[in-house]
Amino acid sequence: MQPAVHHIPDQKSIILAEPERIISKALVALIERNPHYKIIKECRDAEEVVKHVVELEPDVLITGIHLDEKNGAEAIRSLRKERKSIKIVVLGSYRDVMTIRMVLDAGADAYISRGDDPEELFTALNKTLSGKRYVPSSYSQILINLKDAYSSSLEAKDFDPLGELSNREREVFYMLANGKPNRLIAKQLYISPRTVETHRARVIKKLGFTSTADLIKYAIRNNLTSCT
Repeated sequence: MQPAVHHIPDQKSIILAEPERIISKALVALIERNPHYKIIKECRDAEEVVKHVVELEPDVLITGIHLDEKNGAEAIRSLRKERKSIKIVVLGSYRDVMTIRMVLDAGADAYISRGDDPEELFTALNKTLSGKRYVPSSYSQILINLKDAYSSSLEAKDFDPLGELSNREREVFYMLANGKPNRLIAKQLYISPRTVETHRARVIKKLGFTSTADLIKYAIRNNLTSCT
């Protein structure tokens, strides 16, 4: 006797763009546990993603921020032009206001972190497919800083990633991003090392990082290691 075939109404198709195979396979295993979603293609680079988004017309694209050397915001804008109706869920590595604001302004529908609970992915999918934009509620401080993100008319190219910082904090950011130690920053800005440390702590808090190392990594990825 043939087993019954159960049709899943309104099953949504997904293209998964993830260059790291181990992470990709883990995501496939997670998503395939939910019968309402089906992964129709796995992609490893930006060129492949655009090609299959156009050919297969999926309901959703789940993508990392970086594919090859292409900037995340640039890639999202390109995909949005190719297929306006697609829902784009970005799976990032960091919980920082600059990255999240940048991808939302570029056209992403949701942002979650690789460190989030797996159920956040399904929440993001459900929210975006119902026409909403989504960032996890656990990002409480980031959501405060993102209060205008859902209705922002800014283009990603016009977005100032350091807009949350004061002029002095901005100076400290660039010096930290270029690897300068606190004592040298203090000397160049004619302030005490303790004041530098206070500014450093405020910069890290405002931008949603956990350490100076995270700040430096972000600055390198987004060409923010120079103030010129």
